[in-house]
Amino acid sequence: MQIIRALIPFTLILIAGCTAGSPSPEPTASAVKTAAKAAPRVIPPTMTPSTAPNVLRLIDDFEAAETAWTVCIDPECADSSAAGVALTPDHATHGIRALALHFEKNDLPKAVFYIEQPMDLSGGRAVRFDIYHEGTIDGVGFALTTGAGAVWHESDAVPVEQGKIVTLSFDLTAGNYKTAATDWEFRAPIAGLNAVVRISIIIYPRKAGSAVIDYLYLSDEASADR
Repeated sequence: MQIIRALIPFTLILIAGCTAGSPSPEPTASAVKTAAKAAPRVIPPTMTPSTAPNVLRLIDDFEAAETAWTVCIDPECADSSAAGVALTPDHATHGIRALALHFEKNDLPKAVFYIEQPMDLSGGRAVRFDIYHEGTIDGVGFALTTGAGAVWHESDAVPVEQGKIVTLSFDLTAGNYKTAATDWEFRAPIAGLNAVVRISIIIYPRKAGSAVIDYLYLSDEASADR
């Protein structure tokens, strides 16, 4: 009996030693898969999950609870029939919200909407955004106001197919914008891209209604598929 009692501590030491020296078991395939699901996907700080490689700067994707976009009215925009703006989940292409532009159809040829925000767009080639309408518009234009003198540079109108989301691209390097200096002829380059104070989107209404825009960004490419 005394011999057995003497052997018990020795046996426990051997067991402890073997356990401490044993290698850790290899993780099973299911454990590896579970860990991979738990690990967050790392996104570079200049990218978001749905951005394309040519996105230099996100200008607005309308995900905030409120929007700074507004309508241009008299006396500054005497030719505008813009009626209002509202955030909407309809036809969002980047996140869960887009911006609905509401307008009337009357003897005023345009509906002008804008955001007033200082920004430097000199490093890009184009401004792009997505747009959707259901036969309410004849075309869309784009304008930048730049510099201390608030010089207005306006593009010509481009047609937009109805019933589908279309990406429009406005070339910032082109020489076909109209300004007061050209007597409102489309033959000027944009001056002061590093000192933009306002971005405007111009709707040419076909009838009273709305159009929806989303994912406004600065691109390093001048053209986009429409």
